[in-house]
Amino acid sequence: MTKIEVQTNLTTRQFRLYDYLKEKGDQWTTQYNIVNDLRELYSYNEDDFVTFHDSQARHQLTNDIRAINESDYLPKPILSGAKGVKIANKSEFDIYIGSNIKAVVGRLNRLKRLAKKGNNDQQYRIKLSEYQKEVCEAFID
Repeated sequence: MTKIEVQTNLTTRQFRLYDYLKEKGDQWTTQYNIVNDLRELYSYNEDDFVTFHDSQARHQLTNDIRAINESDYLPKPILSGAKGVKIANKSEFDIYIGSNIKAVVGRLNRLKRLAKKGNNDQQYRIKLSEYQKEVCEAFID
C-alpha cells in the first residue's frame, strides 16, 4: 500500500489545538483554559496569571489560531474574541464575518477621507469663513 503525504504548513501543536477545539464542540473556551488544558504544548506558570495576556504561551496560542485560519488544509474557521475561542458554526460565522467586513469598510472610508485631506495640500480653495485659509495646509512645516 502506498502512503500519500500531504504537504501542510501547520505544526503538530496546531493540529493538536484544532483537535482540542473539535472536542469542545459548540462550547466557547477561554485562551487561559486552553493553555491550562494543553500544558504539554503551551508552557505557562499559573502563578503568573496577572501577566497571562503578555505571556509567551498566549502569544503562541494566538499565532496558532491565526495559522489554522490561514491554512487551506483545515476547512473549519476558528472564532476568537471576548467570549473565548471555538470552531464556528454557520450562524456565528455569518455574524462574525459580517461585522468584520463592516469594520474593514469603515476603516477604508476613514483612510480615504484622510488621504483626501493629505492630497489637498497646497491647493487653492474658496474661503467660506474667517477661520479658513485660501490655500490648504495639510501638514506642519
